[in-house]
Amino acid sequence: MSKQPLNQPTEELNQHSNESPGQRIRKLREEAGLKQKELAELLHFTSSYLGQVERGAKPLSKNLADVLCDYFHVDYNYLYHGIRLTPSPEL
Repeated sequence: MSKQPLNQPTEELNQHSNESPGQRIRKLREEAGLKQKELAELLHFTSSYLGQVERGAKPLSKNLADVLCDYFHVDYNYLYHGIRLTPSPEL
């Protein structure tokens, strides 16, 4: 019996891999119906910093990435590379 990989990329790989981390953050925020200021306040960051990250003017810090991954229930692969991993179907 061959082993199946634990996680497989979803179809979203092609759709999001050309986006920057900031673009993916903006998309997650907008899908959640949040304004920049609202998300920044919820996560205890300034809206100025969040806006700069979304525009690509500042790099995504590890601290902000941790908080965003936790808040939006995504992993680093999605945030940085646009790859969502999903569990493989069980046999």
